[in-house]
Amino acid sequence: MTNQSVQAPADTARDRLAALLAHHADTIAAALRADARTGLPENRAGVGRAAELLDLHAAHLTEDEETLVVQELLDSILEFEAARPTEHAAHVIAERNCLAMATLFALQWKPNAPMSLRDGIEEILATMPARPELSIPAAPEEPQ
Repeated sequence: MTNQSVQAPADTARDRLAALLAHHADTIAAALRADARTGLPENRAGVGRAAELLDLHAAHLTEDEETLVVQELLDSILEFEAARPTEHAAHVIAERNCLAMATLFALQWKPNAPMSLRDGIEEILATMPARPELSIPAAPEEPQ
């Protein structure tokens, strides 16, 4: 994409993204060609045309000069901000723990409750008087 001998990190990232997208388009085009050879005869022309369009897209992505379409595509991908997970407010956590406690009461404090119901239960049990029959075994540790 850029012909400079020393590229800025942003240019390198842009070139890598373009190469990745071109490879992806080539891979899909190859799969479509294989499907065109083995698929239904009435679908071959459309599938073949789709493969040609993907080839063209890959060629545009790897040209030295960016077309406007490629520039807009790369800009939109590089500028995209994914939504960040929000932190739970204290009242949300407390409400969740109350729901967990109510669930445990509904299950009559069965120690074999599903693990998804045990999330946050240890915190609730820590604030209650000690009752060994209410202890929940710890979740098995994942192998490292």
